[in-house]
Amino acid sequence: MTTLALLPALSLLIPSLSRGLGIPAPTSKILSSTAPTDSQYYFSSHHYFSRNVTRTANTMGMRPNITILHAPSSQCPIQAVGGSLSCSNAAIYVGPESSLTKNNQRRQFILTHELSHIKHNDVLKIGLVSTLAYVVTAVAASFFLPVAGTVGVAFSVFLITLSTMSRHCEKRADLEAQRYCQLMETRQFCQALQELQNAYQQYRNNTMLPFTTRMWNKIRFDSKGNDRLDILHPSLSQRISYLA
Repeated sequence: MTTLALLPALSLLIPSLSRGLGIPAPTSKILSSTAPTDSQYYFSSHHYFSRNVTRTANTMGMRPNITILHAPSSQCPIQAVGGSLSCSNAAIYVGPESSLTKNNQRRQFILTHELSHIKHNDVLKIGLVSTLAYVVTAVAASFFLPVAGTVGVAFSVFLITLSTMSRHCEKRADLEAQRYCQLMETRQFCQALQELQNAYQQYRNNTMLPFTTRMWNKIRFDSKGNDRLDILHPSLSQRISYLA
């Protein structure tokens, strides 16, 4: 019974470890008219990150071996993955189709944000603690509940733990990036978040979409353009507020 209850946590562990900037899947479609092409994005952002990652890491007191990789299929424009407890052999994946990296000021803030995740090894901590919470809950609940009830309770605990830890780490990464970046770099990132929020608002209020899509957008996005389904990051409004 307990073994069956653990399967959902195992299947969700790997995707839960990706640390990004909180851009859901529809972003590439919403911003496609203003986003650079894959080749432009790759050579500009990839080159900037590769050239500045060592300098920025040293400024933050880090000495990791960080590789900048191109991830053309990524749903998030930037993701950071730490390699081990010592944060060695870490990687930052750069994906296409985002207005978040249209200038070097935004790129610098994002690079510092991702390096913060690597510095604190957020990938490993969030994944392990969330999965441990699931396992402990599943084992305890299996003595009192049937399999379906055990999975439901344990999965709820897993999501709550994952969401709480991830939001905390994202806010810490934002604030640490703000501390190490210049004022204009932080302002540019806030402007990028505001542009994204405006894009979501327009997408939510687009009356030209099919009825079912419009209804789904009303559910997914609130009136301010925040994504209700993004449980891993503070809302765009919150991020703009505490960075302003």
